[in-house]
Amino acid sequence: MCNSHLQRSFEVSEDLIQQANTIEQSCSHDGCLVLAGILRDCGLKVRGATVRAQDEMGREMEEGGNCLTGPVASAS
Repeated sequence: MCNSHLQRSFEVSEDLIQQANTIEQSCSHDGCLVLAGILRDCGLKVRGATVRAQDEMGREMEEGGNCLTGPVASAS
């Protein structure tokens, strides 16, 4: 079950980054470019949090634990 959440998080991060790329390629308005930057930043943060959660889950599984039960990352 945890793996499906992690996989979906990776997909969401890729969707956010792809949307930012699409905006940058099709619009030069300052507001659109700001939105693209926000989407890219969010996508990269989601990806980073997912990688950290995956690493933590791997360590817990090696130690005989179960899936993550808390938040994957603190707000930064």
